[in-house]
Amino acid sequence: MDLGEIQRASLGPYLWKKKIATYHENDVLHGGDQSELLRPTSRHLYGDPMDWSGHFLVPGGRFLVSAMSSMTLSVWDLGVIGRSAAHPRLVAEVELVGGEDEGYDENEFGVSISDICVQKISDDRLRIAVITSPQILIAKVYEISPADEDADFKALGSFRLSALGIEAIWGLLIDGDRLLIGVEEFHVMLWEYVTGRYIIWKIGNLGNDPEISIVGNLILHLSDNGITTWPIPALDALIPLTSSISAFDDLPTQAPADLRVVPFGCVLPSGCRISFLLPSTWYHTTHMPFVFDVIYGPFSSFEKDTTAHRYMISVGPVDPTQVKVTWLTSLTLVDKEKKLFTIDGTGSLETSHLGAAVLRTYQSGNGSRRRPTEQHRTHIYSVISGPLADRDTQRNSPSPMFGLAIAQLTPIYNQMPVSISLCTSSGRAVELVRHALPGSARCDFNVTDYL
Repeated sequence: MDLGEIQRASLGPYLWKKKIATYHENDVLHGGDQSELLRPTSRHLYGDPMDWSGHFLVPGGRFLVSAMSSMTLSVWDLGVIGRSAAHPRLVAEVELVGGEDEGYDENEFGVSISDICVQKISDDRLRIAVITSPQILIAKVYEISPADEDADFKALGSFRLSALGIEAIWGLLIDGDRLLIGVEEFHVMLWEYVTGRYIIWKIGNLGNDPEISIVGNLILHLSDNGITTWPIPALDALIPLTSSISAFDDLPTQAPADLRVVPFGCVLPSGCRISFLLPSTWYHTTHMPFVFDVIYGPFSSFEKDTTAHRYMISVGPVDPTQVKVTWLTSLTLVDKEKKLFTIDGTGSLETSHLGAAVLRTYQSGNGSRRRPTEQHRTHIYSVISGPLADRDTQRNSPSPMFGLAIAQLTPIYNQMPVSISLCTSSGRAVELVRHALPGSARCDFNVTDYL
């Protein structure tokens, strides 16, 4: 990078906030209907990636990690911000099958990559975890330094288990040398991939729409019922995962010890859809305390607002199993006049406190009474200020909703991307957008720069 590119990178966060603020100032001047999308400075279309099953834009915006349905993991160089490459350059790739997986036939079993997770180990090194489903669980963790001239994947650990009857992986998180996996509805697996030891907890029904994470040495399970925590045992208490075990059902399970449930400070209304926005795993070990948002909106009623609550989780300084949950603020995202009836979180907070995420909204249109239309929009969700009410007012208020902060939804697409990965520090996004065509569909791979 030359001096100008370094200066641009250092100014990225400031330029991003300025662009968002300018958009909303202009939107207010034009009536506040958000009819205009946030305009990018450039958008490059690259091919037809129908084979992609997941991707992650590494913060900084230059490198992209992609997973293919054909069981290939790749790292791409998209070019320096402001002058994207004519075509992404393949840095390195690795096939997830072969070696101990010889004889595996993905067509026979219908197995594909279910999820990927990326974490920063140092300024130039990444760790990448990948897991497959259904029917066969193949979990692998790699390390790579994508900026190196001879960058290549280094395998750190792997296992392969038959998993008949297991259809869903609902969580994947790297935390140092540990990989946390949510399997089906009621199982959470912690795997020390360097030592090859593991533990599986059978957790039962702890609530709907769950998410999992790690805070300190505690497992964190979030659902509509509240926040559930339990401690991670010492390494010598974990079980060696030997090659003699070939099926997930043959692995012993246990109930979590010292299970603690902390309810949300605010009562979440019934009949609503819950979405959690958690800190990105990229920043997981560097940003504490743990701050996250709970977003809920009605399924079909037009008489309720779509609202977010922001919470902070901290671990006791004396007792590391003691968790304190603090309500920070509440935010009305879309009021009932907008007629929004459900909302999905499709990304995680880029940092614990001041990040952004991507949300999809569904809004009723102007069709006939018998056949109403439906408008899909993709927004960047960001919080731009703290609570508007002072603490004395909040303390005396009968409802915590009185302490509202300002949240913004900045529209970037009128359609629904298959997936999107956003880096606000560089103002770059990578999007897979499906276009319906007569008798077929096309899925474009876009690299969009907003700065």
